[in-house]
This record gives sequence, structure tokens and C-alpha cells, in this order.
Amino acid sequence: MYRSSEKVATRTMATTSNKQAWITQLVTVLKKKYDPAVEASGGTRLVLDEMVFGILREGTTRELAEPAFHTLRTRFFDWNEIRVSQLDELEEALGCLPDATAKAKRILGLLQEIFETTFSFDLQSMDKKGIKQAGKQIARYQDVNDFVVAWVTQQALSGHALPLDLPSIRVLARLGLLDLAEAEEANREALRGSLENLVPKAKGPIFTESISLLARDTCFEEAPACENCVLRSECSHGQQQTASAPAQPRPKSR
Repeated sequence: MYRSSEKVATRTMATTSNKQAWITQLVTVLKKKYDPAVEASGGTRLVLDEMVFGILREGTTRELAEPAFHTLRTRFFDWNEIRVSQLDELEEALGCLPDATAKAKRILGLLQEIFETTFSFDLQSMDKKGIKQAGKQIARYQDVNDFVVAWVTQQALSGHALPLDLPSIRVLARLGLLDLAEAEEANREALRGSLENLVPKAKGPIFTESISLLARDTCFEEAPACENCVLRSECSHGQQQTASAPAQPRPKSR
């Protein structure tokens, strides 16, 4: 979570053109560092699959979410078997995924609500509703939040959306692409809307994955490893952190 007392030095909130140039630069740098991990594209899973995957993916990386999703789809016969399973069974299947209990509860709640409203688990008709209308319908489910809506829009509906979870918001605020006050106060949909105007649709998936990987590797909530960040030279927060770090004592000569 963000603390209002945290003094985060960010890049000056520049003009739109400068922000777009900065985004292009950071995507290039991060893609070079993480390639091929950031080469993630949508369109390979069904709508419901991506809804569940979005729940698993929030707050972590694809690297951890993929094995958890694979276990769900192989350990259980179908979505209905998952729906009628016990919470501890589902939690165990998610393994070491962060917040496994909360995510298991959300998945069970989502599947139950879908079953009660459609008596099936076929949501592919959403493809024919149009991206905006499909997003509104997905958002009506109680265990779906804006991250999941944006994830499904990007990955399954071929729309332009940038899923924002707490780690990615933290990184983007420190990089000066989101204002910290807005990140704390604005609703998530409005927050990502400001970014979606700056990030080209074709770069959306790469942008999403690379920012998550940066959050995992260096841009921690507490004690970020700015000295190891590939964006340090362009990040005011990173420059401030490294400048204020106590100098390491030199080893005594013998």
C-alpha cells in the first residue's frame, strides 16, 4: 500500500509527448533486460480462463501465475468441479502463489456466481457484445475488480487496457508516469485510463509484463534496490535513493 508520508521523488510530470517518449524508452530497456519473458500476447485463452488467470496474476508475475493456473486445469476435471471443491483444496492447488487463500475464495465466488446466472461456464458470447459492453458485464461479477476487467480486455478481447495492481502502480508512480496523490485517491479505472492514452495498444502486453518484473526484481515497496535498477539513470526516485544511501566503508588496507 502507499503511505501518504512517503516522500517519493518522481520525474516531473511532463507533457504528454515527453511521457510517451519516456514510455517508449523504458519499454525498450525493460524488453532488452527481460526478453523473452515480456513477450506475452493475449488471445490464447477463453474469456472465463482469463478471468480466473487475472485473479491469480494480480499482485504477482506471470511466472508464478502460470503454474498455479496449470495446476487448476489439470488437477480438477472442469470449472464445475472447482466450483464445488473445498476452499483448502483450491488453496493447496495454488501452491506458493501470494495471497492464495484470498484468491481461492474469489475464484470460488466467481464460479458460483457465473453458474447461478448462466447455468454453464461458457462466456464466449461476450466476444460478440463489443469490448466496452463486455467489460461492463465482466465488472458486474462481485469477485472481479478493475485489474481483472483490464486483464481480460487486453488478453482475451484484444482491446486496449493496462491492468494495474499495487506493485505496478508503485513502479509507475516512482517513474513519474502516475502522480502519487492520484494513485492513492483515484479509482483504478480512471488511473489506467490516463496511461492507456500514452501507451500504444501494441505495446500494452509488454508494458504490463515488464513493469511487473521490475517490481519483482528491484522496485520493492520497502528498501527498493535502486542501485541495481536498469532505469536508475532516468528515475528521479532511484537517483535520490542512491544519493541518500550511506556510503559503504572502505576495507582497511593491511
